[in-house]
Amino acid sequence: MAVPHGSTLAGNPSEDGARIADHWRGQGLQVIVRDSSDGPAVFGSGGGQITSISAYAYPGNYTVQAVSLCFPSDADRIAEQQADE
Repeated sequence: MAVPHGSTLAGNPSEDGARIADHWRGQGLQVIVRDSSDGPAVFGSGGGQITSISAYAYPGNYTVQAVSLCFPSDADRIAEQQADE
């Protein structure tokens, strides 16, 4: 039985969270950073094709989640492509 575990890659959550925030601001997103004892949580919104995006830079467990905008016909095209596979 496999036991899930966090990443063994080393990082600096505070520095990485700040770099994520700076990058997203550079992409035109409005950014909010919340610090916690686990590490920073970075939230972005208002940029082009992305409705919202979040990143949690916790030691050994970085997570990114995003919601993008849908465009007319995209769902139909994707369904057709998947049916052809």
